[in-house]
Amino acid sequence: MLYKEKDNKNDIIDIILLTYNNIENTRFCINHLYRYTENFGLIILDNNSEDGTVDYLKKIADENDNITLYLSPSNLGCVNGRNYAYTLSKDTEYICFLDNDQFVQTGWLRSYLAYMDEGYDIVGTEGWKLRSDLFPLKKVNKYESYNYVGCGGMVIRRKVIEDIGLFDIDYNPMYFEDPTFCFTAYNVGYKICWNDKEKIYHKPHKLLGHTGERPKYFRRSLSIFREKWKDYKIPIFENPIAK
Repeated sequence: MLYKEKDNKNDIIDIILLTYNNIENTRFCINHLYRYTENFGLIILDNNSEDGTVDYLKKIADENDNITLYLSPSNLGCVNGRNYAYTLSKDTEYICFLDNDQFVQTGWLRSYLAYMDEGYDIVGTEGWKLRSDLFPLKKVNKYESYNYVGCGGMVIRRKVIEDIGLFDIDYNPMYFEDPTFCFTAYNVGYKICWNDKEKIYHKPHKLLGHTGERPKYFRRSLSIFREKWKDYKIPIFENPIAK
């Protein structure tokens, strides 16, 4: 259900945020966005939260003219959720995908746009290195090379999405949609870089436990990823310095 569509027409970037429970993280994330960002639209897709998140989102949507809020009657997953939320975006030159446990800091958008001014088309806040068997080895540190950037905290020129599409739904609900997106964009000539300026704080969390659904989704998506890219020479990116 589309609860509200934004009215603000002067945004330079639409920030897409998925929510699913974890209301305190979401409050903190949105508070940081309004404290440290100007001229932005906020597109929120809630994946059927049950902890009071929906009431909170309705309240802030009613209070701010730059919010589009979609309340999904079911959990669409990360991949399908991001893709659907993008269809609610209009006109802005840039799109940002943000996780609700990522908190922007002073000057975050300016640091991204500095890379865009250098000719980059996709800029991420986390650079990842893959092993030779395509398993994610680690998030890289400053000056290390990397193979892709994660979609959480990723800023993209809209023209890239219009050209190649968005995240591969084969990976829904989660995992490995971001390297596939990066490789697809790189293959047709778009430029990718990692923003090492540490302008988005990602709350520490354990990505995979031994119980629950996440390990199952990870293994499934890893298998799909390996099959899709088994004959591909993985790109190696060196981190630039934005002027």
